[in-house]
Amino acid sequence: ARLTVPPRTPARRIDAFLAEHAAWAQAQAARHADAPGDLRDGDRLALLDGELVLRVRAAGRGRAGAARDGAALVVAVRDGEPVAARVEAWYRAEAAAVIAPRAEREAARLSARVGRIVIRDTRSRWG
Repeated sequence: ARLTVPPRTPARRIDAFLAEHAAWAQAQAARHADAPGDLRDGDRLALLDGELVLRVRAAGRGRAGAARDGAALVVAVRDGEPVAARVEAWYRAEAAAVIAPRAEREAARLSARVGRIVIRDTRSRWG
């Protein structure tokens, strides 16, 4: 776990904060203890009402990224890069590609207009 504090924060204030919030910090650590680690080659990923098999490759000199190849999601990562970051970026793009035409159809049916579609991770805002 990591605690980020403003520069030049006295150690006694940090210690007091940690002591005051120890129970909360332990509860959060326990809550995340069973969280899965990084994704690995061969893992199965949910996609709408089906699934994809994750295929992880080294990006080498090529471009890092993710692309669907039939029933597989092929992810090319640079050395040390977490696979999950590439998979999440792909899911976001895929979600936008699926949602946009559906939103346009529904907007036309309602005589409305679709604004910008944004896919966000709200965990940092909502816990």
